[in-house]
Amino acid sequence: MQLHCKVINGQVHGPYNLGVSIKGKTLEELIEKGIYPAIINKPDSFEDATEKWLPNEYEILDDVVIVTMSKTNKTQAEKDEVLQKKAQARTEALQDRDAILKTALKFYLAGELTTEQEGLINKAARGKLTMQDVFE
Repeated sequence: MQLHCKVINGQVHGPYNLGVSIKGKTLEELIEKGIYPAIINKPDSFEDATEKWLPNEYEILDDVVIVTMSKTNKTQAEKDEVLQKKAQARTEALQDRDAILKTALKFYLAGELTTEQEGLINKAARGKLTMQDVFE
């Protein structure tokens, strides 16, 4: 994933993941609009659960912006938010799995379960079912 910075009147904003919004554009076209590829320099060690990256120094070159990142401790609110998002994702995954298993049980009890459906049920029970499996 290539990150970019926007330079406006010598002030650097970003870095950002611009993704498809810059697809097909040449480096020259991007630079004309003040958008530069970013080279990110980070400290060697990092603990995602307790730390976050912050850009603290920018160096604008002819065709790239060098961003030096520093790390700082996350606030308790930021840590709690991460834990809440993980818990929510787990709850949603369990609810999806439970819905699949309940539906499968209905088919099983009606004697209408195919071998392919049994395979999906086994994946769901082990928590390994993906959306690709469902729509294949």
